[in-house]
Amino acid sequence: MGVAAELPATLLALGVDPKPVLAAAGVQPDLLRDPENRISFPVLGALLETAVAASNCPHVGLLTGLRGGLHSLGLVGRLMGTAPTVREAILDLCVNQVRYIDGAVTYLTVQGGVGLWGYAVQAQPLRGLAAIQDAAMGIGIRMIAQLCGRQGEEARFGHSPPADLAPHRLSLGIPVSFDAEQTCLVLAPEVLAAPVRTADAALRRILQRQVTEYWARSQPAVAEQARRALAAQVTAGEASLALVARALGLGPRTLNRRLEAEGTSFRTVLEQARHDAACQLLAATRMPATKISAALGYASPAGFVRAFRRTAHQPPGEWRKARG
Repeated sequence: MGVAAELPATLLALGVDPKPVLAAAGVQPDLLRDPENRISFPVLGALLETAVAASNCPHVGLLTGLRGGLHSLGLVGRLMGTAPTVREAILDLCVNQVRYIDGAVTYLTVQGGVGLWGYAVQAQPLRGLAAIQDAAMGIGIRMIAQLCGRQGEEARFGHSPPADLAPHRLSLGIPVSFDAEQTCLVLAPEVLAAPVRTADAALRRILQRQVTEYWARSQPAVAEQARRALAAQVTAGEASLALVARALGLGPRTLNRRLEAEGTSFRTVLEQARHDAACQLLAATRMPATKISAALGYASPAGFVRAFRRTAHQPPGEWRKARG
């Protein structure tokens, strides 16, 4: 559940009884009483979509995310709080999220010293995607403030802008942009290098062992790990076998062999990762297909259309139109 456990409190603050909202989405109230409980992304998206409609508040996801923080992430949140720097705290989440979250990935890429702390949803269908992205941005902002008392440079949202931008601007207190290639928080070099207020090397060693032991049985297949690694690369123009192998701590040949043993290939996994990202951008943004094609590293728009049709069985324009 993570930060979604804060949704009832958000609805109450907006003057909305959460019980009918949960019932309409088919969610039991007990599920939201513990951030460690599990919920599927389609159900989460439907729940947030229902909450937006019931409250007539398009930024319910953002308000919910801003109620969360390190406490929303349980053991991993505690581990983040012991890191020596903000960058290492973020990497704690990026590395360990794979152990307990399916259907989305958080990642950190650094370009010219500037960090892009991103969040990508891979699960489909994509109901409530904008609200999910907003919630991720909200909790990201809160965690940076908790870790070092600083804030990001800019919040970029991979969905079209709401009718009223004021709630996003006022709630976050930093510049915001929409229809972005990725949902990410832009962090200055000094924020990445900032010391964590509650850094504790001794406690960190204990928590690292606990994290490894607690989720030792949850490591996904190599193909799924590769797909998650690619989520951070496909919209940054850096997708390659060598980079994915390095992210997984393997050599390129070893990665190829393991993928082959699982009945797949790097090319197949890359195409699926590109398709996931394309679906997100087509469904949630107003970006034209030509720009999406370039963002995902296709040599030409025609190549993008052919690849998308192979997976979705219809061209991207028809796919987007069918989803409104």
